[in-house]
Amino acid sequence: MTVSTKVLWNGAISDSFIPSRGIRHDDPLSLYLFVLSMEWLAQAIQKEVDDGNWKPIRLVRNGPCLSHLFFADDLVLFTEASLDQLDVIQRVLKKFCYSSGHKFNHAKTHIFFSHNVDDTVFQDISEGFNYSRVDDLGRYLGVLLLHKRVTKKIYDYLIQKARDRLAGWKVKSLSFAGRIMLAKSVLNTLPTYAMQTSYLPKGVCEEIERLTRNFIWGHSDEKRGINLVSWDRICMPIEQGGLGVQRIVTQNEAFLMRLGYKLLTNEKQLWARVLRTKYKWGGVIPDLLARPGCSRRWDILRALLPDEILLSLPAVIPPRLTGGDDRPRWKLEKNHQFTIASAYNQHLGVSLDVDSDLWKTLSRYKGLPRVSYSDVKQWILTYLSDPEYFPINGKEWDLLFGLILWCLWTRRNKVIFDSGFIETASILQRGRRLCEEAFRAHVVMNGFTGSDSNGVLLI
Repeated sequence: MTVSTKVLWNGAISDSFIPSRGIRHDDPLSLYLFVLSMEWLAQAIQKEVDDGNWKPIRLVRNGPCLSHLFFADDLVLFTEASLDQLDVIQRVLKKFCYSSGHKFNHAKTHIFFSHNVDDTVFQDISEGFNYSRVDDLGRYLGVLLLHKRVTKKIYDYLIQKARDRLAGWKVKSLSFAGRIMLAKSVLNTLPTYAMQTSYLPKGVCEEIERLTRNFIWGHSDEKRGINLVSWDRICMPIEQGGLGVQRIVTQNEAFLMRLGYKLLTNEKQLWARVLRTKYKWGGVIPDLLARPGCSRRWDILRALLPDEILLSLPAVIPPRLTGGDDRPRWKLEKNHQFTIASAYNQHLGVSLDVDSDLWKTLSRYKGLPRVSYSDVKQWILTYLSDPEYFPINGKEWDLLFGLILWCLWTRRNKVIFDSGFIETASILQRGRRLCEEAFRAHVVMNGFTGSDSNGVLLI
């Protein structure tokens, strides 16, 4: 039978035509047809479940049944470990392959058994399916399926990813602003996908932060860079004078807060229903905390809440039946919708409502990243009074820092008061040259006087 087709083009129906060939693999319509065929498979599995042939699993008693999970061409099937279920699964899959023309990839198909399955049973099922048996499912949609206690070794691949990226970057050829941009856009985002559903070990987060910190300050195997500002200041938001580099641990906790918020607000989704049933979470408050007849919770609130809040409770208008059910709202955003940024700032202890207007203005400047320092005088005195503040320069750091400041001051005066002044050497080069001359003079003086090399040199 020949099929004729009409196309709706710019609001008008075209003349009918007969296609000369079928849909190819990369055709845009192939995706929609694949989704329709997978929907047929889902309906076939559900029919077997309704008829009592397919026995799904439950993660908890009285919990929702789990028979299958689909995402594009990735399938996960759940059933009881028995030979009867083997026949049911094979019958459904064979019918699906015959009707749709699809085939299963035997090399990528595996079977996983729970620990309480008898050895003879899973051996018979493995031979009947002719699929390989595994003790670890690895990843599904890029997320690790964990079967044991979480350790740092499990997430070592995130650290290796960061090291591989750093190996391809040349620190010497990148400016400080360029390193900041790469750290924020690449290194900070590498563990983002895993952090959305898992609580990463603290050692993994600290190692990624250490690699990021060393990259920003130009550390390498040949030399050690200078940490000009504390890491806490670097991780502050841009609106408060920091550079906006995110703390990995805090970012992970912000993602998990979003997961908890979704668990609270999306109670009809499958994963939420499974967790709510497993942990006896019925309404907004878990059943374990809101048992019928338990009046002690008001005593707990009375003991925890301040007096001004307790006095204001009687003034709150009670809910009305016509207003709908109560629902949680996120108070840190004006639209009361949860955001990762607000959760991150709240967990970091940063309130953007009290920001300095100066740093709000500077943060909008499209230039190099900058860091604020609240007390410039104390900052200068700290650098001048500690000769070993930075290990790269050793004991002459206070001298070099003071000379650079002196060069800045003299150049400023010449630019303002000498109209014919032309600077031929950079301030850093001049400061280093003066430091080397002073250091050589110091050595000569020590040679004649026999004084200790750790003595103070006044110039």
